Amino acid sequence: MTTTTTIHRATSALAKLFGPWVREVDRGTLRADALAGLLGAVLVLPQAIAFAALLGLPPSYGLATAVRGQELLGVLALVLLVLEWLTRRHLHPLQLAGWPRP
Repeated sequence: MTTTTTIHRATSALAKLFGPWVREVDRGTLRADALAGLLGAVLVLPQAIAFAALLGLPPSYGLATAVRGQELLGVLALVLLVLEWLTRRHLHPLQLAGWPRP
């Protein structure tokens, strides 16, 4: 199996899981996303440490809160994506539009 075939299969599997926008991701968008994540971490982590210090807690509490909060948001986003996918897959399009009306 060639590398191109493997990449195509992986992209198709990801597109089925996450949607067709996965095919638009390239090296530039991955770099921009990584930079945005790094910038978010640079901003959020010191803020979390400062909030912990304001409350008289050790800095580790602030770091743990920042990390656990992002993990919780990630899980919540994944659950919402799965629910949206299941709704679109199993409901008829007219039911989504509210038809038939009583």
